[in-house]
Amino acid sequence: VSFSIDKLAHRFSLSEEFLGDLPGASQFITSQIQGGLIEKMNANIITDVKANDTDFAAGSFALAIESANEFDVLMVAINQLRLGNYNPDTILLNPDDFVKMSLLKDTTNTYLRGTTGTNLVENVQGVRITQSPAVTSGTYHVMDTSSYARYYNRESLTVQVGFDGNDFSSGKRTAIAVHRGTLAIFDVKACVTGTFSNNKAALETA
Repeated sequence: VSFSIDKLAHRFSLSEEFLGDLPGASQFITSQIQGGLIEKMNANIITDVKANDTDFAAGSFALAIESANEFDVLMVAINQLRLGNYNPDTILLNPDDFVKMSLLKDTTNTYLRGTTGTNLVENVQGVRITQSPAVTSGTYHVMDTSSYARYYNRESLTVQVGFDGNDFSSGKRTAIAVHRGTLAIFDVKACVTGTFSNNKAALETA
């Protein structure tokens, strides 16, 4: 089995005055540019996940849940994996959807996070939640990470500062961070992906 290696890079320009005037400039540059590269890595991983997953299936819960909400969708997705003998351990959500779930209320205006959403910050039905803006708002991914995939570093992250293009004449330098790695996917059935609006409709009583 072979996997293609992704090469990711992130760069930004710096003035020579900045480099000369700021104590600890190298540490600041490394911190900032690594953050930008990590964002690209996360987005790249989510792209790979969306291309290698299994669609949500309502199963025996189709048209059976009154006032279906996001919690219901995630619990059915978790159940879908468990029925397939997987052990779901991660839920990937966009931060907007996490906040929306945190603010859900019942008919008495009581927050669901006090009942269904207990310990929402940590998990839903024992499955931890990870928030990432790389996840498309309104969608989610529930997975058994140990069965689904593994990320391999081919080349550790490196940071360099030098001249690029007309930097010399402009009195600038360019910082660049480079990383090479790949998400090796082994079992697409170990990841369930869905859209909250569509999946709630599939669960909602007729």
